[in-house]
Amino acid sequence: MFFGVYLLNSLTLYTSDDFIYHFFYRGDLPPSGDLRLIKSIPDLVDSQINHWQTWNGRFVAHTLVQIFMQFDKSIFNFLNSLAFVGLGLLIAHFSNKITRSSKLNPLILISSYLLLWWTLPEFGKTVLWLSGSANYLWTSIFYLTWFYAILFWRSNFITCLPLVILGFLAGATNENSAPAIILSCFLYLIYSLFVNKTINLAKWLSLLSAAVGFYLILKSPGSQARAGENVMDLFDISCNLIEVLRLQRFYFVPIYVAIVAFAISLRHKMRRCSYEEWVCLSLVLFAHFVSTYALILSPEIPHRVLFGPSVLLSVVFLSLFTEVLRYAQAQSVLHIIIGVLVSITIYSYGFVVSDNMQSHKEVAYQYRLIKEAKDRGQTRVAVPRLSKPRTLYNAYNGTANLGEGGGDWFNRWMAKYFDMEEISGLR
Repeated sequence: MFFGVYLLNSLTLYTSDDFIYHFFYRGDLPPSGDLRLIKSIPDLVDSQINHWQTWNGRFVAHTLVQIFMQFDKSIFNFLNSLAFVGLGLLIAHFSNKITRSSKLNPLILISSYLLLWWTLPEFGKTVLWLSGSANYLWTSIFYLTWFYAILFWRSNFITCLPLVILGFLAGATNENSAPAIILSCFLYLIYSLFVNKTINLAKWLSLLSAAVGFYLILKSPGSQARAGENVMDLFDISCNLIEVLRLQRFYFVPIYVAIVAFAISLRHKMRRCSYEEWVCLSLVLFAHFVSTYALILSPEIPHRVLFGPSVLLSVVFLSLFTEVLRYAQAQSVLHIIIGVLVSITIYSYGFVVSDNMQSHKEVAYQYRLIKEAKDRGQTRVAVPRLSKPRTLYNAYNGTANLGEGGGDWFNRWMAKYFDMEEISGLR
């Protein structure tokens, strides 16, 4: 899995916002004159404060983006592939912990990666694109690990500070999944207080730090200014509800059907499950629905914002699938189904590699022409634009890239990155 994702990462170069975050952040358009580079940690902090004040509050994700953009792309390729493998492991172990299984079934781990491949929205933008991956893949590891910790860790004085820090990072990840998980964690701690008669101070402090992190996102002057430009009324909310229901049907209905089928088939066996298991499973499902319907209040709903809800639903699905594997009589049938799905996935992966390879070839050719022009002392260059990608597993599908005129915002940032006066695109 690591090498498969690493290949796709290696075939993905920079696109859209990436070039912006190579420099000290001063705005979405490059200023005249030289741009300030990030040369120290104080520079990075100041840049993110500027970003928080002028654009949006997701400082955890964009700090990661700015760090990665200071190094060669190969470092991101390696670490991002590890992050994807880590997310699959985390989802599988989360499901395993809910069902109190003694060891992880290999079929559950395989199914975890199958779900990530087939259900994550806009895989190219959320896993392979550098800026998108930091905002979705990497942040999901923060909030899912923290959710896991609240439900299952036995926190003590030693783990208090790491848990508080993790809570703060989880709360400051995004505007829909983070608050949904914070709410679920609050409900779990209330449940522990009144039902289990336990008070875990470390977990309550981490909940408070998560709320502080989320508050900083909401109070971002940049986010508030942009939200003020898109004041929503009842009609807008109604349209958003219809759009959320449409996306929910497109991405989640097959998983919902499978979950209901699992629950029906396990209706007698599941009586053996403890009350604690049902509470944990219900809270994850609750977080999925809250993070989905929170999008009704968003001024825009791109498909990629369903990344968090998809991850949470995968945990619920795999928890029930673990129980199916535990009690099912026809184990061989399940093995055959998983085998067929793996074969289909491998076939689709080959098509995705082909598509990404074509885009990589075209972008690498752009870079080569720019560097050759620069070596000849030219300050202006025109290079061919990209052909349209064929799949959503391609980061160049739907992201901004080289436009026709030299005044296009992406062209201007690309020119700054390569230290050219102007880069323009040719049809």
